[in-house]
Amino acid sequence: MLSLTPPFPVVDGYALLPDHADPALWYAMPSAPRLAVRDGAPALSLTQYMNTAAGAGKVAGGLLSMTTELSVPADVLATLPDRLADVQGAGDRPRVVPAPFDTGQVDLVVLGQASATTEEVPAAPGGPFSVTFSGSGRPSMGATNDASFQLLLDEAAAEMIGDCLDLPELPVLVTYVMTYAALRPAFTVDIHADWSRVYSSLRSKLTTNAWFVATDVDTAVTSSLEEAGVDVDVVVEGTGEGDRGAAERTKAQLLDWVLDKLFVPMAPPSLAATVGQVVEEAVWSIARAVIPGASYRLKVVHENELRRMDLRARERVAESRELRPQGTVGGLLHALRLDETGAERPGWPATRARLVQQVELSGFPRLEVGVDVVDRFTTDRLRSVQVDLARTPDVDVDEVGAGAAAPPAGSAAPVVTPEPVPDAQLTFTAAGQTHAWVVNLLEEAQRERVWDRPYVYRVSADFDPSSPLRPPGPAVSPWRTRRSVDLLVDPREAYAVTDVTVTVAPLFSFALFPAVTVELRPGAEGDASGAPGGDRPGAGRVVLDAGTPLQHWLFASSPTDVSYSWRATYHRPVEAGGDVTSAWSTAVEPFCSLPDPMPEKLAISFFVDLPWDQLATALLELRYDDDGADVHYPEETIPLGAGTPHVSRTLSIAAGGTRAFSYRLTLQPLVGTLVDGSWRTTTEDRVIVDRRLVEERQVQVRVLGTLEQERLLRATLRLEVRDPTDGRVREHADLVLAPGAATPPFVHRLGDPPLRQVWWQLTTVDANGFVAPQPWGSGTSDLLVVDLRSRTVTG
Repeated sequence: MLSLTPPFPVVDGYALLPDHADPALWYAMPSAPRLAVRDGAPALSLTQYMNTAAGAGKVAGGLLSMTTELSVPADVLATLPDRLADVQGAGDRPRVVPAPFDTGQVDLVVLGQASATTEEVPAAPGGPFSVTFSGSGRPSMGATNDASFQLLLDEAAAEMIGDCLDLPELPVLVTYVMTYAALRPAFTVDIHADWSRVYSSLRSKLTTNAWFVATDVDTAVTSSLEEAGVDVDVVVEGTGEGDRGAAERTKAQLLDWVLDKLFVPMAPPSLAATVGQVVEEAVWSIARAVIPGASYRLKVVHENELRRMDLRARERVAESRELRPQGTVGGLLHALRLDETGAERPGWPATRARLVQQVELSGFPRLEVGVDVVDRFTTDRLRSVQVDLARTPDVDVDEVGAGAAAPPAGSAAPVVTPEPVPDAQLTFTAAGQTHAWVVNLLEEAQRERVWDRPYVYRVSADFDPSSPLRPPGPAVSPWRTRRSVDLLVDPREAYAVTDVTVTVAPLFSFALFPAVTVELRPGAEGDASGAPGGDRPGAGRVVLDAGTPLQHWLFASSPTDVSYSWRATYHRPVEAGGDVTSAWSTAVEPFCSLPDPMPEKLAISFFVDLPWDQLATALLELRYDDDGADVHYPEETIPLGAGTPHVSRTLSIAAGGTRAFSYRLTLQPLVGTLVDGSWRTTTEDRVIVDRRLVEERQVQVRVLGTLEQERLLRATLRLEVRDPTDGRVREHADLVLAPGAATPPFVHRLGDPPLRQVWWQLTTVDANGFVAPQPWGSGTSDLLVVDLRSRTVTG
């Protein structure tokens, strides 16, 4: 494996890194990107659209195509072993191979505008030029790591690029970001650091996004480490030459580690313009070995990343490093334009003439398609969307992808449509991005092909790992045919999504159930998905209430199965009966309307007839209790007034539930004390509210047990209202407790002064005819409970 053990020889401008196990094996790092060469010419083409109607030499726009490479040239690689042997002196002849890379990214900065908006390549705030980038931005990861780009230029940009082709400072910067795995040497030191303090100190010394030479960065890093109190403990036990240099090597490796983690290197102008300069020295820093003389810019590092920074000083570990070779296109053309003496090569004018083509706009056939995507990034949690575009093959592709075309006459087998090869791959990472795809149709027009021939596209979606819509397989749509010059692509063409509207039935009982939680999961209830319902991918829940009686739930579905399961939990207070949870149900329609758990409605009307000229306040209390169905409405107090002659209430009750409810009137006269009426129970849906509700007292009687169970022939409850001064009975009633008969309430007028105390006596007759009167009792309760089992009355 490639080793990061310094020093690193730099020969002919190429850094050489050793192998960790084979001392004779070395890896060569490419020093800078260069233009690819095709048939002896650089792979760069600038097409300028000319508009003679606007004036001679007027450029109306342009198209810049280029292919870059990053590798160690084969002729240079063949000479590096001997050159390295000369540098190292005696020993076995070394072997030099290209360094292996794992992943890569290629970024362009053209006239101040970047192809990738990242922390390392910030987006330009604007300017006089407009550049649209096309291409994947990824190298081939082959022998030469070639990457192709196509840039659509406005008139100013096309003219600027054409005028600058002879300048080494041509404003087109190419940056390769290549990652490779390497074995870091084990440190023999203990380093204790608060990296947040180190980074804060560096920010106070070095301005973000500004470039600084290496000596200034060394001074700033050393000072910041000292200010942050970085403690470096070095224990040197040997007396050899290498042991005596341990402290200096430790400082060099610590500086290299800080440069790699906290800084971005920039290639010097000399290296950006020339490739293969001779350095022939050994350096300790891997960053400086790859880009000698580099300048550095402080990265933007977040606090959580600083907390994860760990030197791991006592381990020998493999880690991923980045190589960032850079170069301007003008510098990449340098070797083609000038010889070793700096004189212009004789063949350069002809080569340059082939690089630029000017085409009259009015007669130039081309296909220009503006591509945009529907914004699904937030709702579906997408990381990126890629759109592949291609011209149609000889046999048209239908709407469901490459398939079989109609067989020619006399042929038994169908002709299989070849899979299209993408001409462009456009990547979208956020809403609002627009890309342009431009195809030169000049050659097709010369072959008398139809210019409006359709093109094909397909879309692939990359999901965030936390997305509930992430399908189990790749999300790639089939190829589809279009002719429009404005292409709006929906990422859901690559995956199926069902949008379920979850709501409640009209007149839902939110007064009884303030909230409803609905659990939903893809697939029918009891399917063979192999996962419990709550663990199925895409399972979710929504909450409905009076303010939001409608919600949406999205889940990934297949074209052949759009079924889903749902279960509702209707929430209510414990004193009102507690939550009610339904069974799981299966549905296929994208509309889920929850039924009301209380399907029947009890409409009550109160007609108010009170002497308002004598009253200060009037309150009506209402309550409903259905013990059998476990439905209990909290007690409601309704203020009454002269302007409310009529009050209505609608209660949701259980199917077949009781229609009896209770009410009580309370009055506050202008003169006198507060007067409470007694609770009254009725099944009537129309109630007169007048003074009788407080002037008359109603005593309810409830019987426990039956005559048959207690072997009684008859039971009579005597109720009396007695004068408090002389004991005279003002009103009385005998209530006969017959088997199966409802006991009517005892109603009496309160009088003046109001008499609330009621006397009672229970008399029973058993099966033998013996009469047993019980002692008299009294009380002011509105409810009397007669227990036939114990022959008692309680109030």
